[in-house]
Amino acid sequence: YIPALEQSAGIDPGTMDSILLSHRIAPDLLRADDFWGAFSAREDALIRLIEDAMGKPVMRDSGSDHQHLPVEEDDAGPIDWDEF
Repeated sequence: YIPALEQSAGIDPGTMDSILLSHRIAPDLLRADDFWGAFSAREDALIRLIEDAMGKPVMRDSGSDHQHLPVEEDDAGPIDWDEF
């Protein structure tokens, strides 16, 4: 997906990585097709931004592992987001 996006946008991998990082998305995890790893890393990065802005820690959900969500056989994501 990422190489196709780079090609269609006419940008090199380094530029794409910079764009992804600016959105707090881990390019290495996304390029490795580790959606849930990238999702969790972004969640942590966004929470750290919130903590820095507030000047205090954010109470984190101990169940943010996302491994409990139902998955389809050919997908590592939830079957239907509306169920949650």
